[in-house]
Amino acid sequence: KNQLFNFLENTGPDYRDRYISEILNFSDRDIEEKHDFIQWVFPTDELSSIAREVPIVDDEVIELFQKSEAAQTNLINAKDWYLSFLFRNSHWKKKHDHNHLRITRVIKCLRLLLGDKEADDFKQKVYDMVATRIMLIDEAAKRYWAKA
Repeated sequence: KNQLFNFLENTGPDYRDRYISEILNFSDRDIEEKHDFIQWVFPTDELSSIAREVPIVDDEVIELFQKSEAAQTNLINAKDWYLSFLFRNSHWKKKHDHNHLRITRVIKCLRLLLGDKEADDFKQKVYDMVATRIMLIDEAAKRYWAKA
């Protein structure tokens, strides 16, 4: 089978031998400090400039994903998990933060695998969290979010 799909379905590990269920139990500190999980949990169809070893979403992954209730549920749970992290923490509400790139990635992943509604709902929740502090976020980050 497909390694990325198996990971999303929680039937196989990522390249570090971690299952999605283990990653979704990361502490806030783990989420903030570890940088090698986000491309696996929220894959897109674009090669990562940071993590070259991460497989990308292709037609095979999309087809398998659309047939798997487990993979879809895991991605929805991952989206909620990451939103909760953002909600509990405010350090990312500033001009530059690596979580801005992660937010773009999550939006793109959700749009690709779960559709526009999930992607737009996630984006709106991020905007709601930022609220009046939106002017602190770098314009480039906001453009990426808008386009994602």
